[in-house]
Amino acid sequence: MKDDAVHNCRYRAIAMTIVCHKCMHYYVTWDQYFPHGCRAMNFKSKRMPAKEVRMAMQGKDCLAFEMKKQKAHYQDQGIRYWR
Repeated sequence: MKDDAVHNCRYRAIAMTIVCHKCMHYYVTWDQYFPHGCRAMNFKSKRMPAKEVRMAMQGKDCLAFEMKKQKAHYQDQGIRYWR
């Protein structure tokens, strides 16, 4: 019984990992030494911003994470391209 609870917790931790590329606050700075940036927390870093936040907050995940809105594919909008 306890093994199932531990397994589920580990699975959730892996499934809920924050990926900065999917966050609306992430941006590429084009700075050679600090290529990753976070607009919500207003900083640039060498590593991904989520890793920097996790280190600064003693293992807690970023609280500013917001998923990017999906762009509609041209086929989903009903646009047809004729030859």
